[in-house]
Amino acid sequence: MKIPFIEQIAAVQNIAPGAIVQEIAPAPYVFVFDSRWLQETFWPYWGEVKRELDAAIPARPMTNNARRGSCDEITKRFVAELTLSCRIANGDDDVAPGVLEATVSIPQGYTLNRVRDGWHRAALLCVTENQKDFRLVFVEPQLGYAQFQTTYIDDAIARGVVLRECWL
Repeated sequence: MKIPFIEQIAAVQNIAPGAIVQEIAPAPYVFVFDSRWLQETFWPYWGEVKRELDAAIPARPMTNNARRGSCDEITKRFVAELTLSCRIANGDDDVAPGVLEATVSIPQGYTLNRVRDGWHRAALLCVTENQKDFRLVFVEPQLGYAQFQTTYIDDAIARGVVLRECWL
């Protein structure tokens, strides 16, 4: 499923009107990811990518640590892998992946996909369950398959999460 880029951004602005959003479209359309594919096909692949990178690089870049949070690095790689998946699905069509890097502030006492309290970088995806409609969900790239969890953006915002900025 594809939607106009402007529709993706309008949905973000409708739910989080104060958020800074990307103004220049990476492509006229964005690819909306099937929610079942995301969990059952992509997530196991994503887990393998993280394991391989952590095994190859001593600093374990795909694992957050207490010394330095690496949510930004993990999210960038996550977006890159979804970009490749989009290209595989869409060939040379002028379509970008329906994913945005999102900087959020999580209020004290609330947990967004197993992450708590403070500034965080997460992924904001366009997903569909019926190939007709889409919703925006926060996804946590640090989680493994067993902990997979998403949260609809409107639910997170209603619970006090602040979406500060998002971009591809």
